[in-house]
Amino acid sequence: MAKEEIKFCIGGAGRTPGMTVAGSAALVERLGFDGLVFGGGIIGYGGDDPFILMAQAAAVTERLLLSTSVYLLPFNHPLVLAKQLATLDHLSKGRVIFGIGVGERAKLHDIFGFPMSERGA
Repeated sequence: MAKEEIKFCIGGAGRTPGMTVAGSAALVERLGFDGLVFGGGIIGYGGDDPFILMAQAAAVTERLLLSTSVYLLPFNHPLVLAKQLATLDHLSKGRVIFGIGVGERAKLHDIFGFPMSERGA
């Protein structure tokens, strides 16, 4: 039977009061955590693009895993998203974990022009 590992990550990355994302990432790595988790929603988390924040964290760390919590797939073009992820994964030397979801807020589905009933279809 394969040995299971438990990883400990910090959520809300980039929201440490008085610190930059780079400073937070470097601190989290020094403290021995395994990774950082970035919000992937259209709204919330200050509206920051998680891939930009992850790139900044990747530039100042060597081993931290970099993950989106729940990135909302329906609101992004799949080709652009694939290119962004491939580039980020390359720059981070394979440390990207991509958490995905289909969204839960009907208003966002309305804004983007497709019914919530078709999410995940």
